[in-house]
Amino acid sequence: MFALMRMYFDGVREDIFQRDLFEKEWVALLRDASTTEICGFSTIAVLKDVVDGQINKAVYSGDTIVRKEHRQAFSLETVWIPFVFSLVQAEPDIDWYWFLVCKGYRTYRYLPVHFKRFWPSPDDSVPPREKRILDRFALKKFGDFYFPESYTIKCPEDYRLKKGVSDITPAKRKNRYVDFFVQSNPGWYRGDELACIVPLSLGNIKSTLRRILSSHSTFTP
Repeated sequence: MFALMRMYFDGVREDIFQRDLFEKEWVALLRDASTTEICGFSTIAVLKDVVDGQINKAVYSGDTIVRKEHRQAFSLETVWIPFVFSLVQAEPDIDWYWFLVCKGYRTYRYLPVHFKRFWPSPDDSVPPREKRILDRFALKKFGDFYFPESYTIKCPEDYRLKKGVSDITPAKRKNRYVDFFVQSNPGWYRGDELACIVPLSLGNIKSTLRRILSSHSTFTP
């Protein structure tokens, strides 16, 4: 897994990677069927907080990567989404969110493809309650490195995407979500991240994810 991270990131340190991995509760793995080689993974933890007397839980996505040559054949969401919604279904009285940090535009672009509402977003402002929830999770996780006014996390070390991995060109910025990501997180090129929050409810997912859930044997619509 660490070798895969080094393929796409500069400044990644094995001791920090192992420490972060130890803090997570689960890892979603993608393997090549012919070689059993790991070709992608996403680390997962559940965070808990209380806002306005309501318990909130967040699925926190840590390190996530899929090898470029496998991105068309493998999809992490086919593994990740059924697992995450199994957690949501197990505690339906709790407000669940996906709390993620976007180091590059590709991760942020995932959100409008699969979800109706997420924040921060060019589509609407962050609701006051969701802002409090996002800020509390981000401050708890990143402390003084998180800046609530911009929802950004300033990378304390030289840990960033390799040049050429997820570069943002003028043509890509014609997409309003890519442009919003750049405006919101202008330090992305040096490793700064944009903290985001997504309500995890059936009413907030688009047809792409609904098809995945409907085809999964353990999912109850």
